[in-house]
Amino acid sequence: MQKTQSAPKRDHKIIQHGITRIDEYYWMREREDPQVVEYLQAENQYLEEALKHIQPLEDTLFQEMKGRIKEVDSSAPEKIRNYFYYTRTEADKQYPVYCRKKDTLEAPEEILLDQNQLAQGHEFCSVSAFSISPDETKLAYSMDLEGAEVYTIYIKNLNDGSLYPETINRTHGSVYFTVGAEWAEDSETLYYLSLDAYHRAYQLFRHTLGTNSSEDELLFHETDETFSLTLFKTRSQQYIMIYHYNTLSQEMRFLAADKPDAELKVLQPRKPGLEYYATHLGDSFLIITNDNARNFRLMKTPVSAPGMENWQEILGNRADVLIEHVDVFENHIVLHERKNGLRQLRVSHTDGVSNLRYVAFPDPTYEVFVDANFEFRTNQMRFRYSSLTTPMSVVSFNMDTGEWTVLKEETRSPAGTKRRNMSPSMFSSPHPTAKRFPCPWPIKRD
Repeated sequence: MQKTQSAPKRDHKIIQHGITRIDEYYWMREREDPQVVEYLQAENQYLEEALKHIQPLEDTLFQEMKGRIKEVDSSAPEKIRNYFYYTRTEADKQYPVYCRKKDTLEAPEEILLDQNQLAQGHEFCSVSAFSISPDETKLAYSMDLEGAEVYTIYIKNLNDGSLYPETINRTHGSVYFTVGAEWAEDSETLYYLSLDAYHRAYQLFRHTLGTNSSEDELLFHETDETFSLTLFKTRSQQYIMIYHYNTLSQEMRFLAADKPDAELKVLQPRKPGLEYYATHLGDSFLIITNDNARNFRLMKTPVSAPGMENWQEILGNRADVLIEHVDVFENHIVLHERKNGLRQLRVSHTDGVSNLRYVAFPDPTYEVFVDANFEFRTNQMRFRYSSLTTPMSVVSFNMDTGEWTVLKEETRSPAGTKRRNMSPSMFSSPHPTAKRFPCPWPIKRD
C-alpha cells in the first residue's frame, strides 16, 4: 500500500494581540500553490487505496440512499400574485428547475431558471437570491460557483429570457436560504448587501435597473465589525427592512418600498443586550423583544414614531414559553413559540388576543417550520411538518377555522419505517440539574 506522507513544515510568524506564534502549515492556505495541490492529490490517492476494500459497501449504501430520493419530483405550487410558482427536479440532474404558471395550474409552464444549465462546466452551483419584481416581468437571482458564499446578482427579463447587461459582484447570499436581493415597488430599483474581506455583509446598496453597479448608491455602511446585516421585504410589500445583529444585540432600519429614493430610517437604536425583531402591519410595526422579558414579549409601535419609548405591550413575558419569531398577515398574527422543548404556533387576530388558537399537531413530538408565505392577504399559512413516523409534509393551515390540508408528502418514511407499525411517543428524562427535558421515541405497535 502507498504510504501516507507528512506535510512539509514552513515557519510562518503570526502576531496577534501582542502574542507571536508560529504556524508551520500556513502555506497550505494557498490553494493555487502547486505544492499544496500535489500534497492534497497524494492524500486523496492514499485514501482511495486505503479504503478500496469497502468500495462494495459504499456502492450499496449509495444505491440505498439514492433509492430514498424521488428524482423526478416537484414542490407544492404556491400562488403569488398572478402566478403559481414551484420547482421541479429531473432524473439524473443535480439541481432544481424554477417554474411558474399563470392564473391556473393547467396553464403552460414557464421556466424561469434551470439551475442545471447554470451549473454546466462547474463543480458547484448555488442560487441564493430569487426575487420576482412586483410587475412580474423580471427576476433578480444570485449565483455562487465557488462554494464560498460570495454571490453575483443577475437580472433576467422574463418577457424574452434575456439578461440585463449589468451584474453585481461580491454580494451576500446563503446556500440554505433564499436571500440577497429585494425589489422596490417600481420594479426598477433593487436593494442588496455587499461583503467585506471577511465575507461579512456590511453595506446596503440601491441599484437602478439598466445602470452599471459601480454607480449604485451606498445607503448604509456597518462600521462595527461585530455586526452583520440581513435584508428582507415585509410581507405587506410596503417596507424594506435591514436587520443588524451580533451575538448579544440587534438593531433594525427600514425604508418605504414604494419610494425609489426613500430615506433609510432607524427603528430603535442599538443598545448592549437589547434584542428585537420587527415586521409591518397597517400603520404599526409589530416587535418581539427581550426588553424586560427574558423569554421575549410582543409589542407594537407606530411607523411614524417607532422608538422604544412608544412601544406598547400586546403579549407579555411568560416564564414557560419562549417567543422565537413573529409572522404577520393582513388579518392574523402568528407567534413561533417553544414550550416544553417543542415548537408551537400561536395564531390570533391582529390585536394579538382575539380569535386565539394553537395549531393542533397530530403527534406528541414533531418538527415544524413555517414557510416564507409570500401572500399577505390570505387566511392560509403554509408550513412543513414531520415526526418520527410522519414523513416531511407541506401543510396549508386555515387560520380562521384551524383546518389543515396536506399539499404534499414525501413518499418514503424516515429511516424506512412503516408508519402503520410505529407510534411516536415523548417522555421526560431527568437531568443532573433536577430539570427534565423531553425525549422523542418511536414505539412499535403490537
